[in-house]
Amino acid sequence: MRRPDRFFFEDLFSGENRWGMLRLFVLVGTLLLSVLALGLHNLRFLVGPVGIMVIVLLWGAMYIRDIYELKSLGAALNYLLACLFSLRMPRLIIEGGASQTRPGEENLIETIGGPGTLVIKSGNVVLCETMQGPSSIHVAGERYIRRFERIHQVISLEEQQGISEDVTAITKDGILVTIPSLKYRYRVYSGRQKNPAGDPFGYSIPAVVSIGYQRNVSADGLLPWESQVKTVVESVITDYINRHTLDTLTAPYYTGSDPRGEIRKIFESPALTSWLRNIGAELVWYEIGHFEFGEDVARQRLSTWQTKWDGESRYVRAYGEAKRKAYQELGRAEAQAEMLMSIIQALEDIQLSGRPEENLRNVFLARTARVLEAMTETNPNSTQGQSSQKTG
Repeated sequence: MRRPDRFFFEDLFSGENRWGMLRLFVLVGTLLLSVLALGLHNLRFLVGPVGIMVIVLLWGAMYIRDIYELKSLGAALNYLLACLFSLRMPRLIIEGGASQTRPGEENLIETIGGPGTLVIKSGNVVLCETMQGPSSIHVAGERYIRRFERIHQVISLEEQQGISEDVTAITKDGILVTIPSLKYRYRVYSGRQKNPAGDPFGYSIPAVVSIGYQRNVSADGLLPWESQVKTVVESVITDYINRHTLDTLTAPYYTGSDPRGEIRKIFESPALTSWLRNIGAELVWYEIGHFEFGEDVARQRLSTWQTKWDGESRYVRAYGEAKRKAYQELGRAEAQAEMLMSIIQALEDIQLSGRPEENLRNVFLARTARVLEAMTETNPNSTQGQSSQKTG
C-alpha cells in the first residue's frame, strides 16, 4: 500500500485532469514567489529558467509533431499543454456511430488519443484501448479519456439496415440461383441489459468487446463489423440453397415442402443466435425476397415438366384404352356364352326327332317364342293396349 505523501507527489507530477491545473498553479506560484523574493531589479535571473522551460516545451512539441506526423506545430504544443497542465483540452463529438469532425480538421483525440473529452450523443458507445488492450467503454454524455488511451471503435447502438444484392448459390441439382435483394436489420447484442446512463439503447460489454476485437481479416485488411454480420446472414441462405433442389425452392406446393418456413426456423435457432452473439450482434428482422434463375433453366424446366405430364397423360390414355378393349372382349365373350346357353336351353325345351329340318324348325320357333315373351315382359303396357283395341 502506497503512503499518502508518495501518492500525493506521484499525482502531482503525473496525475491528470485537475492535477494538471494544480501543476500549473504550483509553477505560476513558484514564479511569483521568486519575483517577490528576488525583487523587480533581479528579474533578469528568471530569464534563464523561463527560457529553458519555453525551449523544452517547443522541443517537446516538435518531437510530438514528428512522431505523430501532425500538420502544425501549434497542434503538437496544444497536446503538450493538455498533458502537462490540462489546458486547451481537445474535444471530439461522437454521433451516428462515427466521430464528427469538419473537413480538413485535425483532432488530437483521433490522431493521438487522450487526454481529452468525448461528447457522446445518445445511441452511441465508444470502446477505448491502451497498449495493453481494452481499457474503458464510454456511453452517452461528456466522457474524459486519459493519457495513452485512444479510441479503438465507435459503435452505433441503433438498429442497422443491411442489404445484400445478387446473393448467388448453387442448388443440389447444380442450378445457379440468385436472390436479387436480401434485406435484414440487426443491432448490438444487449442481453436485455439497459444502458446505465439512462440511454434507451442497451448494450452488452462482451458484445462491444467482440465487435472491437473479434474481427476477420481479408486481403484488403480488417473487415468491418457490418461485413461480418452480412456474411453470417448470407451464409444461412446459401447453405440452405446448396442442400436443396431447385423444385424444393421454387415449387414448394409441388414438392410438399416449405422452404421459407425452414429458413425462418434456422434464423430463429439457438445455433444462429449464438453465432451472431459471438460477433456482438443480434438479428431483428429479415426479408428473403424471391429466388431467380436463368431463362435457359426456365425453358429446360418447362420442357421437363411438359415431358413428365405428357408421359403421365399417355399412360392414362393407354390404361383407359386397355380397359376399354378388355371390357369389349369381356362383353363379347359374355354375349357368346349367353348365346350358347340360350341354344342349349332351346334344345332342352324341344323334342328332337330324326329329321334335321324338323329339329331346326322347332329350335327357331322356340327362340321366337322366347323373344316375344321377353318383349312382353319388357313392355307389358303395350300388350294390354293392343288387347283393349282388339276388344273394342
